[in-house]
Amino acid sequence: MFTPRLLSLGDRVTIKKDLANDQGTFGAGHEFMIIDVHFRGDDAVYDLRDHDLNRLTEVASADLTREQPDT
Repeated sequence: MFTPRLLSLGDRVTIKKDLANDQGTFGAGHEFMIIDVHFRGDDAVYDLRDHDLNRLTEVASADLTREQPDT
């Protein structure tokens, strides 16, 4: 059986809640691009980069919403 991930490299996402790294805190709704995917057991976690090149690493998919492309 194959279950595709809902998120993949290059997707634009927003975070659902405030998340922090060593440099500070990103507020809910902040926009990022997925730049890497890692696995912790069976769960995927994502490394993100925003338009100012700030990074947020190992974010769970439950904390992300994929932006819908403009139509």
